[in-house]
Amino acid sequence: MSERQIEMWWRCSSCGHRNLGRHGVCQQCANPKDGSEAWELPEDTASAPSVTDPALLALAKGGPDWRCGFCGSDQRAHDGSCRECGAGRSQPEPTSPPPARPQPSPVGRSSGCGPFLLMLGALVTLGAWWGLEIRRGFTDVEVVVDEVAWTHSALLERRELVEEQGFRADVPSDSLELKSAGTRVHHTDSVPDGWTTETYEEAVPDGTRRRAVTEVVSDGDDVSHVSERVRCGDDCEPGPESCHETCRPNGNGFATCKTECTRGPERCTPKWCNETRTVSTPKTRTVTRTIDEPATKLVTRTRKVQAWREEPVREPYFTWKAWRWLPVEDVVEQGVTFETRLPIARGHDVRLSREKAAYTVVFKRRLWWPFGAQRWTWHPDSFEAFSSFASGAAHRLRVRGSEVLSIDPA
Repeated sequence: MSERQIEMWWRCSSCGHRNLGRHGVCQQCANPKDGSEAWELPEDTASAPSVTDPALLALAKGGPDWRCGFCGSDQRAHDGSCRECGAGRSQPEPTSPPPARPQPSPVGRSSGCGPFLLMLGALVTLGAWWGLEIRRGFTDVEVVVDEVAWTHSALLERRELVEEQGFRADVPSDSLELKSAGTRVHHTDSVPDGWTTETYEEAVPDGTRRRAVTEVVSDGDDVSHVSERVRCGDDCEPGPESCHETCRPNGNGFATCKTECTRGPERCTPKWCNETRTVSTPKTRTVTRTIDEPATKLVTRTRKVQAWREEPVREPYFTWKAWRWLPVEDVVEQGVTFETRLPIARGHDVRLSREKAAYTVVFKRRLWWPFGAQRWTWHPDSFEAFSSFASGAAHRLRVRGSEVLSIDPA
């Protein structure tokens, strides 16, 4: 570990001149250095020259400066009294800091920042609120009822006398003017239709057959010696050395720089050696033998099987008349107020069926919103739910984007 001394610098607070650490007074305006002017290390300590002058070395190693308790100026460690005011080193430090030197007054400072700060605060508050809503996954909004709409629809049917036809089982109990229409095929039956001869093949025993079989059987082991490369340790060499310099101020305008060096991790490569081992390999041989197995042959035979035919079955057919409800048209009633109307069936022998209802309530934000108008649509599932709202009534919505999650009275 090597050590060297370098010189620091300080900037005069009165004139801004940059002074070397060896000087206790400014070399431009002659003002003494005080506690408000800090020592600064060179921008690149590695390229800073080492102090070699014997007088400067003695000054650098003489110890930290001391501060005059009367006038506040910095003095060298070997000084017995203040060079500025003559006070001794043992004088007590003042209870209040020395008066600051006059600084140049700032110019061009702008005024009227109030509106900007208010706007900035509002944006910060809005951003924090928006972040909270995103984390919760929903937003609670104060709204009022702005628009409503409803639709009632039904199918209009008329009772008419219509003609129908079918078999006896299809005739309804309320049929009129029942008439016979002869007979028609109702279904078909499968009935026997004699016999037919069928030819088929059958496998029957036919003695035995001799067959040669070849198979592989075990025949001991073959022993051999194999040489192979195996890992037997590592070849290592020391890592590269890296050095860095650290400089610490001495408190007197100079700094002590020490160079510390450390060695990096070892660099290792695998080491390989030849190793001989014995390997046993199973040995086999081929054996051929003969076996006797049962043999079969195919024989053609005939047999009689039942034949079938499809016989149509006819049953009486009829025509009749009956009163039936037939669809005529869709009847629709619509509106954009809370006064609703139901479709009405007008006329003789008419009725309504398949009645349906659809309701819509549109809300808008109750308070002013800087990003334009916001609206949410809700579809009540019954007339009772729809009639519970009133035009301009206040509510609280829990929403996720344009989706309404729940509705509570405000």
